[in-house]
Amino acid sequence: MLISSKFRHREGHEGKLVAGLTWRDFKVFENDTRVRLQLFTVDPAPLSVAFVIDQSVTSDVMAKVNNSLGAIQGALTPYDEVAIFSIATVRKIVPAALLARKARAFPMCYP
Repeated sequence: MLISSKFRHREGHEGKLVAGLTWRDFKVFENDTRVRLQLFTVDPAPLSVAFVIDQSVTSDVMAKVNNSLGAIQGALTPYDEVAIFSIATVRKIVPAALLARKARAFPMCYP
């Protein structure tokens, strides 16, 4: 069986992830019987990320958005999935699924 987990501090750490956990910190039970861990890894899980960029903002704000895309690229791994949607105007709030269908998608360009 595969068990994925994420642990966050409760108080005083603003919900930050608990670092440094090892296999010794975990006990797994199945039907009240302890199961021996066969594999333990702290590998990060791949992300699925979507960015929606509103191009109706001023040019100085758009320049900041464009400059930040390089930093985002550095935070991603080859296993992550990324989509960027560009919209020119927003006349009303619509559900995300409808927005995704109507928005013009374009591939992320790497320098």
